[in-house]
Amino acid sequence: MNVLVKKSEKEIREEVVSATISLYSKGLNSTLSGNVSARLSENTMLLTPTGSTGILKGSIRPDQLSIVTLDGELISGPKNSSEWRIHVKIYKEMPKINAIVHPHPIDSIFFAMNNDISKTPLIPEIFVELGEAKYYLGSSKAPYVGISKGTSGSQELADDVFSEIKRKEVSIVIMEGHGTVAIGTNMAEALGRAEQLEYYAKISNMKLAQKR
Repeated sequence: MNVLVKKSEKEIREEVVSATISLYSKGLNSTLSGNVSARLSENTMLLTPTGSTGILKGSIRPDQLSIVTLDGELISGPKNSSEWRIHVKIYKEMPKINAIVHPHPIDSIFFAMNNDISKTPLIPEIFVELGEAKYYLGSSKAPYVGISKGTSGSQELADDVFSEIKRKEVSIVIMEGHGTVAIGTNMAEALGRAEQLEYYAKISNMKLAQKR
């Protein structure tokens, strides 16, 4: 696996913390929910801790992150997120991916629960016509987003998320009734995709509400 990590551990820790706090401050996660990770080396990643540790997403510190191997072994830090299987699966299979964010965005979840994306596109038409959706979401073709199922924390869910990413050539997946997973070659890409999808979902939900 040809993996390239250019930043120091200190820089990567700061990026994970910054992204985690950003998601919380924008209402995309509650104080204990969601998770963020970054590739640390060919065989390890930095991952936010599980909510059961009581570490708050809005005030998390760089020293409160977990170092976890790509076999799921905790090397150091607090107990890591229960969704580690999703992160491990993606990093193992996609060496160019260096960051993953998993928020619980209300509008994205709500849209997926109440609409069939193959029949009711989540992305407003104007953003598709302008090419904005493709640019921001990093997808090669519509519908720009995948949909997956599975029990939280399960290998089934991790496999299904990865399958959607590969099959639909997307960089973001909505897990039904759960949240989203966005990937990127860097943290800015992953975080930006998660935030942009929620922006599109909010507009689409408002438009659909006006029609009813």
